[in-house]
Amino acid sequence: MIGPPTSDPDPQVPTVYDNTRAITDNYEAIAYDARPNPVSHPDHVAAVATMFGFTAPEVTHARVLELGCSDGANLLPVVATLPDSQCVGCDIAPTAIRRAREATAPWSAQYRMVCL
Repeated sequence: MIGPPTSDPDPQVPTVYDNTRAITDNYEAIAYDARPNPVSHPDHVAAVATMFGFTAPEVTHARVLELGCSDGANLLPVVATLPDSQCVGCDIAPTAIRRAREATAPWSAQYRMVCL
């Protein structure tokens, strides 16, 4: 159930309140200090997969989805080093998404930012 509880809530159904606006306001109030995380780069993930005996897909055409991408700082190295990759970043903070779109303008064909 989304929203405030009704006068007669069903005790078998957990109540979930829609706090999206409050959460967004908190993220907008204090900018997150986003930085790249090298261990999440497709090159590193493929190396670790290979080390554990898996056959890793070709990283040159990686498809990456990052939830909670902030200003895209973690995805920028991917699009810069893997020009045939496709990356999508999602975040709840409109200001962070705007900064990400500005930073990724040169790679707009392979990089998309979505505000949830």
